[in-house]
Order: sequence, then structure tokens, then C-alpha cells
Amino acid sequence: MLMLTMVMAAAPIQIEPGKSIAKVSVGMTRAEVAKLHTLKADGIDRAERTGFVSGPLYFIFNMQDVVVLVGVELQKSGGVRIGKVSVPAKISAEDFVKRVPNCTLNDGSGGHAISCDDGLKAYDSWGGKYVEVIHLGPG
Repeated sequence: MLMLTMVMAAAPIQIEPGKSIAKVSVGMTRAEVAKLHTLKADGIDRAERTGFVSGPLYFIFNMQDVVVLVGVELQKSGGVRIGKVSVPAKISAEDFVKRVPNCTLNDGSGGHAISCDDGLKAYDSWGGKYVEVIHLGPG
């Protein structure tokens, strides 16, 4: 008997620059997000904010249960698609700014900080090889 095993890579997460990540925008309520994604508490204590995850996605809500930050842990994803640009799950900060238009690379306190004209931000850590997170919202 011959067994075939198919390994399907996760589809890239869609990012609409300046608007949304995986169809979630800053300003949406937790109830609206829960219609799109299964939410699980992230277990991190924060003052006046709550966090939830759904696979590689994470969401921070304020005390009014409104999204103030939406992001993706890039290396846990199947990559992202920023507008029409595909970004793999493993990409260096330097290569990220070469691939994604209108982004700049700066040194942050714990690694590189990438800022894009449309409000998108991405970060890596000192000593790490790849971008770790991408998010929309103040960060």
C-alpha cells in the first residue's frame, strides 16, 4: 500500500499597508476580531490592556476592548504579503527594507527597527538573523 503525504505550507498573511493585517484594523472591537479569528489570551500581564493570539497573529486591546495594535510573528507564519509584495517568514531586516517599498531601517534599543511610510513597523533582535514581528499600531 502506497501512502502519500502532502505538506501544505501556510498561506501568506495578507497585510494591507496602513489598513489591516489579516483583515484586522486598529479600532476594531474584540467582538469584530473574534468573528474573523479564534482568540486565545496571551497570558501576559499589561496595565490597562489585554492581549490575545490566533496562530502567528497577536492583538492588543485597550480597556474599551478596541484593537490598539495588530501584528504577526513572522517566523511562525507562512510569510506575509504586503500589498503585492511577498515577504518570506525568514528575512533579514536589511532584505526587508530592500523588498518592501518606503521602509527605513534604524537601530533600536534591542535590535533593528523598521518603519514604513504607511504606519507598518517591523523588528528584529540583536543577535537574531531575521525579522521577528510586523505590526500596525503604536508600538
